[in-house]
Amino acid sequence: MHDEILEKSNFVYRKVMNYGSDVFITSAWINECQIGGSQDFHNHSNSMLCGTLYLRTDKNTEVLFNSPYGVSKIAPNLC
Repeated sequence: MHDEILEKSNFVYRKVMNYGSDVFITSAWINECQIGGSQDFHNHSNSMLCGTLYLRTDKNTEVLFNSPYGVSKIAPNLC
């Protein structure tokens, strides 16, 4: 899974964000939520890319990314 995440991250970094170098993973962790659970808003100020991987979802699952440039709401089951 590490290699696939890194491959996709480098695609976004180089092809979408137009940077010439590669990214590397400096840290990762797991949060597990029960049905209806959530995580508090937080930031990753030293990161170029951040993301969320849902291993189990239902039709009501969504993720909300908040940044100084606006808010992006994503329903993983639609991606």
